[in-house]
Amino acid sequence: MLRAIEMSAQTIGFYPVEVSLKRVEQDIMQWKALHRSLQEFAIYPAKMIQLVKVGEEINKLDDFFGNIAERYIQEVEHWSGTLSKMIEPFIIVFLGLVVGFILIAMYLPMFEMSNSF
Repeated sequence: MLRAIEMSAQTIGFYPVEVSLKRVEQDIMQWKALHRSLQEFAIYPAKMIQLVKVGEEINKLDDFFGNIAERYIQEVEHWSGTLSKMIEPFIIVFLGLVVGFILIAMYLPMFEMSNSF
């Protein structure tokens, strides 16, 4: 587990998580429970910490990490789908305005030329 935490800390580009994982690694080397060391940082949600605690208690931490990963994947997919559904009407209106502006810019000089004769 220490190797996995070390590799995760090296690959994550988000500084607060990187620092917290290094601290968690040090705490584990001092025989502190994983969920207790994760509780010290506000960036980890309470639900995740509780799942880690249960996983430690029943000695199935790898299954619980898989469960946590699936939940976060589903949550990210849900929020990205919701965001795209909310932005879609604004994009359609914006593109309509751009196309309308281009059409007016193209045809206005022709209408002005026909009115001048």
